[in-house]
Amino acid sequence: MHRRAVIMGLLAVLSVSCASSSPRLMGAQVTLASHADARVGTYVSSPWGFSTSSYWIEGPTGLILVDTQFLPSAAEEFVTWAEAVTGKKAELAIVLHANPDKFNGTDVLRKRGIRVVTSDQVRASIPAIHEKRTRAFAARYAPDYPEALPLPDSFGGQTTELSAGGVTVKAHVLGAGCSEAHVVVEFDGHVFPGDLVANDAHSWLEIGRTEAWLQRLEELTALRPKWVHPGRGPSGDCLV
Repeated sequence: MHRRAVIMGLLAVLSVSCASSSPRLMGAQVTLASHADARVGTYVSSPWGFSTSSYWIEGPTGLILVDTQFLPSAAEEFVTWAEAVTGKKAELAIVLHANPDKFNGTDVLRKRGIRVVTSDQVRASIPAIHEKRTRAFAARYAPDYPEALPLPDSFGGQTTELSAGGVTVKAHVLGAGCSEAHVVVEFDGHVFPGDLVANDAHSWLEIGRTEAWLQRLEELTALRPKWVHPGRGPSGDCLV
């Protein structure tokens, strides 16, 4: 009953705010349950933010977030929705690979007391990618683009378990694919591969390494997921 009341209130607020806010943020979507599992929710940014998917995993006492969004404003909206819908605070966020739609919201989340982490390998790739993408995007999106380097903390260079909010996930450290290094999050049959997988969307191929990418997909298949939550496009079963 509490969650239903919160959802209805948020929908009312969103409908009013969208009528008066910048069109850049219009069109964001929230999915409250993924495949009937209410522990997993999805936030999809507006097309202005590349329709980027970020996820929350709800534990008994708090939330783990997967990816931090491209626009700082979308990162703020993502966390606000996740915390309001669940009634729980986000405690940990995991960045899956070095693309700005994964790491740009890092400092927004940190300011809210959320620890943001990734692997050694992904972290090492972020500075060069941030510099390159800042040249491409900062002027277009200003002031809604991070000037300072958004650099997550590292959880190390090996596959490990991460816990927060009373829930534990497995962070698989993988090699190159659509980026130079990847983290894939696994939780109770759910797999979060970032842009290694796209559904009803075209993958970003610019810096991808095709042969390695195919190997990453084989590794994902070996996890035997029940549900796959891609970086773009709707979640689905293992056939995604």
